[in-house]
Amino acid sequence: STRFAKRGEDKFSDLDLERGLGDIPLLPGCSARFQCRTASRYQGGDHLIFIGEVADFDHSNNPPLVFHGGRYAHATQRVSTKPGEPYLAGSFGEDFLGYLLGRSHFRFFSRIRPYLEKAGLSDEEFYVLSAMTLKPTMSSADLGKLTAGVLDETSDRTVDSLIARELLTRETLADGATCYRLSDRGREIALELISAAKAVESQVLAGLGPDEDTVLKSLLNQLLGVLDPDVGSIWHPDDPRGSNA
Repeated sequence: STRFAKRGEDKFSDLDLERGLGDIPLLPGCSARFQCRTASRYQGGDHLIFIGEVADFDHSNNPPLVFHGGRYAHATQRVSTKPGEPYLAGSFGEDFLGYLLGRSHFRFFSRIRPYLEKAGLSDEEFYVLSAMTLKPTMSSADLGKLTAGVLDETSDRTVDSLIARELLTRETLADGATCYRLSDRGREIALELISAAKAVESQVLAGLGPDEDTVLKSLLNQLLGVLDPDVGSIWHPDDPRGSNA
């Protein structure tokens, strides 16, 4: 959409195209495609308006792209939030955000946990290890942000356990600051588990409609930003000690 809204000579160049009637270029993956013959044309100010006679048509289950308020979005099916039982109306029920998030979390992780048990890791240890693959050198302050509100009182015990198993190392820098690094073995285990977790994720998201996984992740990221506004600062390498280099 953005490409074709800009000026340019050949906007179809370098695109993966299909061919339609009369060898016209067709974009794949569209919600709907109309192949038309020009029936008439009119001058409309600084535009030339074409009226097309539809010669062929096809569509897919992909949700349409919409543009509103200066931003793009995908349309998605809205699930009714009406309680399944009338007595739940207006009370804590099946549409309560905490219930939906909590039950989804526990059901999702029940599919990952067998892999963690095989590796001898707890949920908390996996949380720290997987996060450290994104920022393999992490300051003590950033690790505190990462675990705040998630591990809290178990944070020190989790980190100490990983260090004792030589999956994580604790180092004191020249300026006296403390940082943590993944060991080679820790990275290997974390990446194996992340690979398994991504396979589970793919199986779960396959049950959603086309592109609804993108909508879901976008909304969860927005929700996380509301609940934990400081979480994004962990991943910005302002401190060279926390960079991925």
